[in-house]
Amino acid sequence: MLAAQPLLTYPSSATLATTPSRVAEPYGSGYYDDLHHSYTDDNYWNFCGAGGATVTAYYWSTVNVLGWPAGYFKEPYGPHQSNTYWAASDTGGSGDTSEGFSTIGRSYLMYMAEQVKPPSFSTPGIDQFGAYPTIGATLPDARDGINWEISGHNVSLWKNYYYIVQPNSGSRFSATYLHTDVEYNVYYDGTSVLVDVDTAFLPNWGTSHIAHTITIIGYNNVSSTYTYIDTCASQCRIGGGSQNTGTYTATQTEMWNAIHSSYLSAGNFGYLH
Repeated sequence: MLAAQPLLTYPSSATLATTPSRVAEPYGSGYYDDLHHSYTDDNYWNFCGAGGATVTAYYWSTVNVLGWPAGYFKEPYGPHQSNTYWAASDTGGSGDTSEGFSTIGRSYLMYMAEQVKPPSFSTPGIDQFGAYPTIGATLPDARDGINWEISGHNVSLWKNYYYIVQPNSGSRFSATYLHTDVEYNVYYDGTSVLVDVDTAFLPNWGTSHIAHTITIIGYNNVSSTYTYIDTCASQCRIGGGSQNTGTYTATQTEMWNAIHSSYLSAGNFGYLH
């Protein structure tokens, strides 16, 4: 018998499928929903948590993300409520969102933001709508929403089904543990790592300090980089250029700096693994 569990070994690089790079948060204004109706809703600018949750769910099952029914979505409570119509995919043309690029998973993203309701929630949606615009989704709420979904709404197993919160404080919060968690999730389990970041450290943003959520889907230990998906398109990215949603690469140092930035209050941010 072995005296201790053998150490896991990892290849020098691994990356998940990049299909979810077409998951995109809806713009808050200036465009149309999938019935070509104009709207203004500043809550939508802060749906990055729901975007990351949608990307994360994709690696467990593509069925919901790619095939969630089209329909109307409305904030379940709060000082501002819009009723907009979204489908599972669109072409970005004049007959739908007019955003100029195609998307997938939009209806499921809206479901996660406004409708998902695991047993721990008193109100639906992983986003908080008590103030306008929303402050977005907390990591515990994102964890519960994702675990509820990927467990298939299993009332006995959902709570501890897979994802746990690693706060950006405490003895386990380190670049070494982050890297171990990314390697394990990506290579051994084929799952992503949802992370809270300070956008000032991301190469696809500008220098503004904004709390944001992205999803790490790969690592490369030769180039010392992480691959990540950002569901925020060009119009919601302050100083971030013209890029739309997509797959990007940051050095492992840049990503660590983005996650443990002093701009993100200790204990209230972090990542899910």
